[in-house]
Amino acid sequence: MTDWTLITTTLGASAIAATSAYLIAKRGAEATARQVEAGTTRAREQIEAENERLRAQHREDHLRNRQGTYHRFVAGEYRYMETFRNLAAGLTATSDPADWYYEFVTLALGVELFGTEKVRKAGSVVLAASSKATTEMNVATSEGVPPIDAAKAAYEANAKVINAARAALIQEMRGDVAPGE
Repeated sequence: MTDWTLITTTLGASAIAATSAYLIAKRGAEATARQVEAGTTRAREQIEAENERLRAQHREDHLRNRQGTYHRFVAGEYRYMETFRNLAAGLTATSDPADWYYEFVTLALGVELFGTEKVRKAGSVVLAASSKATTEMNVATSEGVPPIDAAKAAYEANAKVINAARAALIQEMRGDVAPGE
């Protein structure tokens, strides 16, 4: 006769073992899934932190570039106007004013490319005022006025506008790149 007790016990033990193995595997898979999810979350957080660091670095690099651009523009405008003033004062120019004007216009393009809207507008006022004075001097010279007299008349006619435009420009530049107060 068949011993059903042995068969039932064996089947029961096998079922318990299979269920236990299944539950253990399920718990292991769930634990692995949680570990993978936690690792993925950490990786995402690290990537986002790195991206934010890179964005901050880019903002800082852009700010430094604007600071340098602004400084070079103001320095170029000063060198050009210094040459213009010296010419108007009858002093011998140590360099060609046309070279400084070309440099000044080139630097103005940097302000146009990298400056904020307010700085670009203020820079264009400085460029327009300086260009007006330069044009007046060149026209007078081409009409036979001695260069010293032409430079002096053009400078005196435009100096207040140029100086006011420069002051407004510097104020806008400071507002853009100066450290917060």
